[in-house]
Amino acid sequence: MTQNRQFRPYRKVIETVRGYISPIARPAAKSLIKAGMIAYQQAEQLYAGAVEGIGDIVAEAQQEIGATTSAQNPGDGSVSRAT
Repeated sequence: MTQNRQFRPYRKVIETVRGYISPIARPAAKSLIKAGMIAYQQAEQLYAGAVEGIGDIVAEAQQEIGATTSAQNPGDGSVSRAT
């Protein structure tokens, strides 16, 4: 209760300051939120591109493994054993 009495003289000052800051703070906060959303969207696109690129590299590596394996074992792919 003593704290409320301490701030009573400043109440009008606080309300006045809030009246001046409020029109500035809202657009600033909105701009920060929009910037964060744009940054998030760009990060998503970058991540999707990286995942796609890695997938392409993996597919190429699998094809190369298949090509070298079939070149080493010509024929039907079965390994013959000497008895």
